[in-house]
Amino acid sequence: QARTGSDDFGYVMKDSSESDGPTYEWTEITTTGVKLLGSTNDGAQGPFNIGFDFEFYETTYTTFYNGGDNGHISFGAGSSSQWTPTTIPSTRLQANSIAAGWFDGAFCTRLNPDSGVYYQTVGDVGSRQLIIQMQDQVGYGAHDNGYGRDCLYGRVAATDTITWQIVLNEGSNTVVLHYKDAVGGGYRDNEYLTSGIQGDVDGILY
Repeated sequence: QARTGSDDFGYVMKDSSESDGPTYEWTEITTTGVKLLGSTNDGAQGPFNIGFDFEFYETTYTTFYNGGDNGHISFGAGSSSQWTPTTIPSTRLQANSIAAGWFDGAFCTRLNPDSGVYYQTVGDVGSRQLIIQMQDQVGYGAHDNGYGRDCLYGRVAATDTITWQIVLNEGSNTVVLHYKDAVGGGYRDNEYLTSGIQGDVDGILY
């Protein structure tokens, strides 16, 4: 089912089910990109270089921040310890944020050694892309030392993971969210996942 939306700043949301929606094109970066986070951590990381000028809600940015293992990035400042998803726009996140898999995330590196957040700028000048990849995200209870011991015993909540990307496009200043696997094995992961974009006062919830 196609999903659409718009806000007062002129942003329009379209998904790949629509005839004029984005095309799903996965560029794997776990072997070529920079791993900015490789363990369960709610704190923010950054700033990291985008690699080009990116305009978002009428402000141009050259760096971004990662919101730990909780599935969101931001511009201008980081969002720390914001693991509980809600609707968008949200005061829980910094203004000027993008959420692709916002929930109380974590990593089970014991079973999924490539787990983590990666980033890489690819392409030629004028049409470059910044790719931010969340690899093998699980719910918090399924992390390496999780209270549910899902990771320790190899349960489905730790082995059935979520993998997705945020892609920022130079020139067009568009944002594309790619979901390689959005169906996790735990009841607290994809069922609570929030995605969308927000500026200072406006935003779009997917």
